This record gives sequence, structure tokens and C-alpha cells, in this order.
Amino acid sequence: MNSDVFIEYCQAFLAENPDRPIFPIADGQPSHRSNKTKEWVLPTNGRRQLFYLPGYSPQLNADEWVWKKVRADHI
Repeated sequence: MNSDVFIEYCQAFLAENPDRPIFPIADGQPSHRSNKTKEWVLPTNGRRQLFYLPGYSPQLNADEWVWKKVRADHI
């Protein structure tokens, strides 16, 4: 994934919901934090906002609990 693909993905949500703001929750992937993505978000007067998960947040990601359980059972 690159910034163009991520922006296109977000634009699809905007197109489906033209009267509503969107608030994607993104991880730290470079395309989510790139200057190009930030420039795309800025001129929208709050209609587009990105929220980022902390760098390491297993308590917010159910998949991490699964992997923790799998590792504990197989060690």
C-alpha cells in the first residue's frame, strides 16, 4: 500500500457518505503518516481527520490477544 492507494480508499468512504465526515483510525504504516496523506486531510475543515493508534497497543487490537494466546500455548 502507498499513500495514493490509502487516499483512494478514504475517498471511497467520502463518496458513499457525502454528507458525513469520516474519521479513519490508522496504524503507523508509512502511507498513513506520509506528507501526501497529511496534505490530503488538511484542507477539509474537519470533514477528514485521521486518528492514529499508538505505536504498540495490543490492548486495542484483538488480533494481538490471539497471537499472545497461541504463543503461550505452544512454548
